[in-house]
Amino acid sequence: MVQFSQPSQSNSGVPIVGGIIGGAVAYLVGILVIFFAKSGVIQNDLAQSLGQVGQLSGDVSLPGAWQVGGWIFYAAHNVEITMDISTAGRSMSQSLPVTNGLIWEPWFLVVPVVALLIAGFLVASTVPAQTATSGFQAGASVVLGYGLLAVVGVFLTEWELSISQLGTEVSAAVGPSLVPGAILVGLVYPIVAGGIGGIAASRT
Repeated sequence: MVQFSQPSQSNSGVPIVGGIIGGAVAYLVGILVIFFAKSGVIQNDLAQSLGQVGQLSGDVSLPGAWQVGGWIFYAAHNVEITMDISTAGRSMSQSLPVTNGLIWEPWFLVVPVVALLIAGFLVASTVPAQTATSGFQAGASVVLGYGLLAVVGVFLTEWELSISQLGTEVSAAVGPSLVPGAILVGLVYPIVAGGIGGIAASRT
């Protein structure tokens, strides 16, 4: 189990360094658990999903498995994965059904929650003499690391392509929706789950 040393604290007693480290570890552990759980079927299921939604030709270079693993991770936070298509001066946006294929498992939904609960508990356990309120604040500090990686991850996992079909240029971009990704993954999940973990630590 990862242990966090006594972190630097702000004037309010929030463990800043511990929150950054704990949040970053929770994010990376969550995304790796999901990726390795389905790494063997990602490529097989991906072509079918992209073909059905985007109506792309079969010779399109597919995104990397690590990018698709990122999409599943964001979908586990209830963030929609979208495909934005532009052609002939027109644009459209569709949802990529990553939660309907072989690469999705219902238990993925609990992965980020459990990772954040544990991270919040461990970070808050480094702060002595806690009340439930201070425990929540300490646990919720994982938002500092989790939130930063959540925003960066939205851009890193985006996949873009440009192809020409019958003389018409078609461009597409697939990835997590930016605003829900920043709000749900970057704020709501780490504050709530991490805070609850911090409250649990204050009771021990």
